[in-house]
Amino acid sequence: MLKTKKIIGCLVLVFFILTAVSYGEEAKSAVPAYLLSIFLGFGTGHFYLGDDSASFFLISELCSTGVVVVGIALMFALVNPFDPFASLSAATAAYVVAGVGALALSVFHIWEIIDVFGAVDEAKKRGAVASQSLGVKISPTGFGLNYSF
Repeated sequence: MLKTKKIIGCLVLVFFILTAVSYGEEAKSAVPAYLLSIFLGFGTGHFYLGDDSASFFLISELCSTGVVVVGIALMFALVNPFDPFASLSAATAAYVVAGVGALALSVFHIWEIIDVFGAVDEAKKRGAVASQSLGVKISPTGFGLNYSF
C-alpha cells in the first residue's frame, strides 16, 4: 500500500512539473518530449509540447490499461487452481481480454512515439521548440551523446 502511494505521489509530482514547464514563455527543448513519450507515455510528450493530441493519447492509453487490469482481475476471479478444467472457457475469455488490452496499449504507445516526432516538427514551425540536436556517436571504443544547440 505504501509503495502505491509513493508511485501515485511521483506521478502527481511529474504532472505538476510538466504543467509548470509546459506553460513557460520561452522555447522548449525537443529532447524531453522524446524521452517522455518513449519512457512514460500517456501523452506526456505531446502535453510538454502543447500539442492537442495529448488528451487523445492519455485517454486511449488509460482505457487500454483499464482493459488489461480488468482482464487480469478476471483471470484471478475465474481460474480455479483446484479444478483447472472447470472454467476453461471463462479463463480463456479473461486471457483474451488481457491480451487485447495489452495489444491496444502497445499499439497506442508506438503510435504516440511515432507521432511525437511530427509534433516536434510542428512545434519547431511555430517556434515553440528551439532548434537543437541530440546525436548518438557510436565508435569501436564505445558510444557517447552529442548535445548541441
